[in-house]
Amino acid sequence: MNKTAIEWLEIARKDGADWVDKAIENIAKQREDAASEQYHPSLSSVVIREFSWKQTDKSTQGSKYWGDIYDRLLMAEK
Repeated sequence: MNKTAIEWLEIARKDGADWVDKAIENIAKQREDAASEQYHPSLSSVVIREFSWKQTDKSTQGSKYWGDIYDRLLMAEK
């Protein structure tokens, strides 16, 4: 079932994901329409589509950090 990015991220938070606040901050910083009601089919689609990994804080995030999270999400969704 499709959900908004925030709905998916709140589910991830309840499941214990420690990266949710970073994702929400990145979405808010990078998108003018961060509060949009765009729907996603999965949590992995939120992580790959809602913000640019390259534009995140390089000291704590970056492409490798988010790529690892994305890969884990994809495996869990299968």
